[in-house]
Amino acid sequence: MVLNDKSIIKYIEKKEIYIQPFSLEYVRPSSYCMTLNKEIFIFEKTDNCIKLFDEKSYPKYKIVVISKSNPYILSPGEFILASTNEYIGLSNKFTGFLSNISGLARLGLNVLLSTHIASGFGFTKKKQIILEMHNNSNCDIEIIPDIRICHLVFVQNISKSTKGYDHLYPEKYIDNKLSEYYK
Repeated sequence: MVLNDKSIIKYIEKKEIYIQPFSLEYVRPSSYCMTLNKEIFIFEKTDNCIKLFDEKSYPKYKIVVISKSNPYILSPGEFILASTNEYIGLSNKFTGFLSNISGLARLGLNVLLSTHIASGFGFTKKKQIILEMHNNSNCDIEIIPDIRICHLVFVQNISKSTKGYDHLYPEKYIDNKLSEYYK
């Protein structure tokens, strides 16, 4: 069952869902709007083949800090990683799914290649969500921080999962380090 606005607020108050910073302004009828962090991750160009199970073949990246006065211009076809400003935590009672904001998607900005957030994600140590941003349009897109970037939809599981994400992968995605992202 997808949580509505009243249920989202109720489970935040019960500390079964954690969002920080939290704003009532971003609660929607059946989602919460997440905002874009100022740090983005740009992959260095390489002609090497990425071998999916060989970390040594993964491309290097650099962190770029953007601002309203210093935006990042995402070129057509370009792919970068970014994160949400919000840190989240889900109890084993909930699963999350991300959804593009339709207005941004209509302009060609896709921020989601992987949308599933497992039960227990961030419950023991709150975590930001890593977004995979891709420009599907034939125009440059200006990327600035703090904009509403995607929806987080909460689904109540039929029953509590026996193991949460943090239990299975305790060190994955800690402190937004992409070296952990690839494990």
